[in-house]
Amino acid sequence: TSAEPGHSYSQTMGDWVRLNVGGVTFSCTRSTLCSCPSSVLGRMFDEESELPPAVIVEGAYCIDSDPDCFKIILSWLRRRVLVDIPPNISLELLLAECEYFNLEELVTLIKAKINPIKNTISGKWVHVVPLSPYDTKIICVLCTNLTLVTLDTLNMEVKGKEETLFFRHNLQLKEIKTGFAKSIELLNERSGSSEVFTMTSETSNIHLRWVPARSNCIPENVVVISRLETGEEIFLGKFREVKRGYGYVFKMNGLLFESEFYEDFVILCHFDLKVT
Repeated sequence: TSAEPGHSYSQTMGDWVRLNVGGVTFSCTRSTLCSCPSSVLGRMFDEESELPPAVIVEGAYCIDSDPDCFKIILSWLRRRVLVDIPPNISLELLLAECEYFNLEELVTLIKAKINPIKNTISGKWVHVVPLSPYDTKIICVLCTNLTLVTLDTLNMEVKGKEETLFFRHNLQLKEIKTGFAKSIELLNERSGSSEVFTMTSETSNIHLRWVPARSNCIPENVVVISRLETGEEIFLGKFREVKRGYGYVFKMNGLLFESEFYEDFVILCHFDLKVT
């Protein structure tokens, strides 16, 4: 039901409302428009609000806004879902419209799309030998107990108890192995051009855990251990129950182990544990 000039504004929240937004007609319930009470639309169409509704022309409330952006806003008001934004819609314009209507939650979502926060962290593979006693590159080496430890570059041993390190030789994508820290200087003799996986020093307070995953369900907080020439990120995974089977994880294919892909695995993820 559309309001007409001279009619009382007292209507129920289930009433249907016609809107003319930039020349395009929309229809929705009054409850949809009022689903965010603090917004401009919520206050305009709340019958108890002191903010008057928009001007009515030919039975439709006229709103001066971009219709393409308003369609996305209306979908969000209905179901609190931010739909895929078509490429012809400027995120900056959509943000401006959301700010105009004072839709704070939607503004936050749009800003996250404009300036996405990358939740992954990356490590790097570093050649083991030859290594100068004064070379400090081999620090924060990733071990199988999933703590970040520091190598003593003078004797090439992990400080503290014996650990098993992740290593690979050359850039082959089919094998990630583990070897004892005390044998790290022998890796080159056994495997040729060995590399160990290290994390940056800034991640020293990050806690690492294995998280169940599938190829179509990769957690956001994964540890990136390599990249293809296309820029695709690759992660570290292993079989759920057995110690063997460390390998590369590809988003679309799953865990690569001995030239075969597996769908069911666990993947290395990071957690920032803060004590409050």
